[in-house]
Amino acid sequence: MMRLKLIAILVLLVICIIAICMFFSGEGQQVFSAEQSVQSKSAADTRPAGEKAASQDSSPSEHVVAYYFHSDRRCRTCLTIEAYTEEALKEKFAEAITTGKLVWRSIDVSAPKNKHFVDDYQLYAQSVVLSAVREEKQTKWKNLDRVWQLVRNKQAFFSYVQTEMTDFMKE
Repeated sequence: MMRLKLIAILVLLVICIIAICMFFSGEGQQVFSAEQSVQSKSAADTRPAGEKAASQDSSPSEHVVAYYFHSDRRCRTCLTIEAYTEEALKEKFAEAITTGKLVWRSIDVSAPKNKHFVDDYQLYAQSVVLSAVREEKQTKWKNLDRVWQLVRNKQAFFSYVQTEMTDFMKE
């Protein structure tokens, strides 16, 4: 009986590894710990050319982009994280969204033009990332890694995302 449990655990582990590999199917990708993903980073603007052009017309010179990064295979939890994040931001930051001080983007990192985001933001799973932009250059970013822990509690999830955004915009 103990042997069957061990085999079942190993099979589940292999399935998880395969799922992670499928998510990060690009060459040279690395898996990072949660500790490494929560940090600020100065870098050049890493958005695709189409996003750069669009933001020049519609976003102020200083704004925050809230990204939800996902793959083309999406489970119910992934869809919930995206929906909760968008709803939490619209609930508390409607004016900032209207004025362009806050921009919401959902990005499929499995698309070839978006694969760079995996390295840029050290993504290891579907993620919510906040990115501060000043004069078309990213000045800092933060991965909201607790969304996976809080997704089963909508109120706690909203509180976390809204508090993190408020603090991020103050910095």
